[in-house]
Amino acid sequence: MEFPRHPHAVQVARHITHSATVALVQPTGKPYWTAGIRVVLALYAPLLLGLALNTRAFIPVAVGALVAALVDPGCSSARRAWTIGTTSTLAAAAFATGDLAGHSPLAAIPFVIAVAFACGLAPEFGAAGIRGSLYIASAALMGIASTGVDPGYITAPGLLAGGVWALVLAVGPFRQSGVPQRGLGRRTRSLAANLRSHLRLESAIGRHSARIAVAMGLALSLSFALDRPAVSWIAGAALAVLHPRASAHGTRAARLFVGTLVGGVAAVALADLLGPSVALLVALVPALFLSVSMRSVDYVTYTIASTVFMLAISAFTWNMGWGLFDARLIDTVIGVLIALTIGGVSMPRRERERLAAEIDAA
Repeated sequence: MEFPRHPHAVQVARHITHSATVALVQPTGKPYWTAGIRVVLALYAPLLLGLALNTRAFIPVAVGALVAALVDPGCSSARRAWTIGTTSTLAAAAFATGDLAGHSPLAAIPFVIAVAFACGLAPEFGAAGIRGSLYIASAALMGIASTGVDPGYITAPGLLAGGVWALVLAVGPFRQSGVPQRGLGRRTRSLAANLRSHLRLESAIGRHSARIAVAMGLALSLSFALDRPAVSWIAGAALAVLHPRASAHGTRAARLFVGTLVGGVAAVALADLLGPSVALLVALVPALFLSVSMRSVDYVTYTIASTVFMLAISAFTWNMGWGLFDARLIDTVIGVLIALTIGGVSMPRRERERLAAEIDAA
């Protein structure tokens, strides 16, 4: 028996498959190899020093340096110092407050909503502000997740000390010349002048802030209600998808899922093979280097590499295994669905255009 052929349907299917593939892997920029080297130095220099002195005191410093180095906007030294210093200080404060609030969902959820709303105003500071706000909000989530956990892994003073080390790298051996198109001082004055307008319903940036706050509050509430193993993962996935450039929500969601799936499998296999050892730290150097260097090229590569690094290094503080990977994948799916639902319901095409226009005008 022969089935009827539908050439047009086959062509449509091929077109959809091609479009989806291009959306997932199409480069969006050029590799930034120097950034990869800088971040590896920021993280591994404190770790190696701690190993040489046989002390865990440098682990929080290494984590803080990693976070601060990822925020580096890669422009003039003055702006880089301002960005890294401000972000490190705010991230340390968010972490410390989150650690205190994490003892009770009734305190943790309103705190995350407030932080998320404030971070949603970041487009006023341009790309550096958007990136910095992502890590400040993530620090708040890490603080909540760390409540009751061994404080040797990450601390507020460690974030500050790591920020100083990252700043030294940014304005020292990796300093750059040039003047930013618009100074952060001017952006700060602009934010202060426009803050009242952003708190109105007429502001697309203000509505974006409210959208992130609702998503983060809902995600964290679900994490507590479902007693997830890592209370920050659902909210972290939602935060990663709800980028101010709203047209990228669907693509970012697909890339995040693919990256988490592939990277998670590799991370568990690597951690299971090497265990929490110096060999594992050495093996993770390429993953960290690629995750930073390729961030502006392809989000899938970035997500795979960063997931390999973040999950595999969890072997030093968690009982790493396939169960943890399953939990991470499930939480990623839940966070993505929350972000896409809230974004889809509250962001018609006209709203996306207004938000893009306000960001460009900031």
